[in-house]
Amino acid sequence: MLTAMWSLVLALSTARTMGLPASQPSAPAPVQAPAKQIASASELTHLANGLADLHRFDEAITAYSLALEQEPRNGEILANRALSYAWINRVDEASADLKLAEQFLPDSAVLHRVRAIIADRRSDDDTELAELSKSLEFEPTNPFARVFRAQIYQKRHLYRAALDDAEVFIRAKPDEPEAYRLKAALLGSQRRWPEALAVAKLLVTQFPRKTGALASAAQIYSNAGDRTEALATIGRALQLDEGLYRLWDIRSGIRRWDDFEGRERDLENALELAPGDLGLITELGLLAFNQGRWLDAKRRFTEVLEKEPKDFGVLAYRAMSSLQLAEPTNALEDYNSARAVASGPDDLNAVCRVFARENLALNWGLATCNRALASRPGEPFYLVNRGLVRLRLGDVPGAYKDFDQAIAKDPDNSEAYYGRAIANHRRGSTRNAVRDRMNALAINPNIEEDFCAYGMSELYPQQAHPARRAGCTLSRANPARAATIPVGPAAF
Repeated sequence: MLTAMWSLVLALSTARTMGLPASQPSAPAPVQAPAKQIASASELTHLANGLADLHRFDEAITAYSLALEQEPRNGEILANRALSYAWINRVDEASADLKLAEQFLPDSAVLHRVRAIIADRRSDDDTELAELSKSLEFEPTNPFARVFRAQIYQKRHLYRAALDDAEVFIRAKPDEPEAYRLKAALLGSQRRWPEALAVAKLLVTQFPRKTGALASAAQIYSNAGDRTEALATIGRALQLDEGLYRLWDIRSGIRRWDDFEGRERDLENALELAPGDLGLITELGLLAFNQGRWLDAKRRFTEVLEKEPKDFGVLAYRAMSSLQLAEPTNALEDYNSARAVASGPDDLNAVCRVFARENLALNWGLATCNRALASRPGEPFYLVNRGLVRLRLGDVPGAYKDFDQAIAKDPDNSEAYYGRAIANHRRGSTRNAVRDRMNALAINPNIEEDFCAYGMSELYPQQAHPARRAGCTLSRANPARAATIPVGPAAF
């Protein structure tokens, strides 16, 4: 279904005016062809930028392409289309557009941002960091560059540098809620949750009638483990404006993972307001998958892949849906496609994570993790996901080693601590398991619920509130069968 904005693209491209025939009494008047009113390149570009901001990249690309038909040597349009291509993993097209844009544009911030996002897709953090920094020499307050650079600094444990980027963002745009949410996320990752919560309270106090501020505050509360306050805050935002689809999407994400009915209701409301949004369709597919509604899940994933065929994560989930539907040939085809479209080892690691989370096709998960680690040995995020796969497979010594090595390189990884806690528990090392669990919760107050959603709840304390404990024992649909489906090897 076309979105309202994409309908506007078509209207701008094909609008017609009615021609009036000349008056000639002695003969029928010739019929004049209606004149086309074609949108200008600047109008199309403005529309494309709006679509890209909404993450409707396939539609943005079409609008940019229409603009380029009029101005094929416009470097700005080429650079923007390159960004959209890169976001949806079409790196070859992005690189081709960048090469053309470089011919028509002088050295500029936008060119460096394109290079940065292409480097991100290729898992090249060093190049990405360098290009983001170069772009900020041209545009010191650009929020895109500040956010992405802050995340790299945080990943490298350069905490002060990360927070400095967030502070510059806030000073440049003091009314932008996302700037505050970035700062809170960085503080939380640094185990400074009281300061992160203070940012949420500041947003609510300073912008009590601004939906974006309330939504950002709600997400901060949620990340800090205060779901009650998060739901109340996003509820106030919805009271101000129920017509913003992002608010419904955010509320769905704040709800408990097993509140399937509530989450689906929110997502359906969002999709009604933003028809065709691929992110929402993917989330609905994941909900169906987690409830064991395999046909519904596969239908949703197919709808997404028809527009974004290089989405490796959705390909992996459709592969698992096919496995549950006893369609191993289709599953293998999708798995091989997911592997083939991976732009770098980060993508392979993400595919591994999908199988680890869902406890399905673990041989495929292990293969993709091993391949990612072959490209970047010792990468902590990759080690964590392989550790999860090994836990699923019963390889406790191997899992412990992966988690232990990940923590040595990244002491801020909550999943590494929680995974090692489970490994310690299974090894009979209770004291170490308790210590690791507490470290994990200090970094991510929601980590226990995340593992609960994976069906890995053995560390959940017996003294926990009965309702929470009962919720934790509810695992995803049919995990035992999922873990043992024979799928056969995939060639690398």
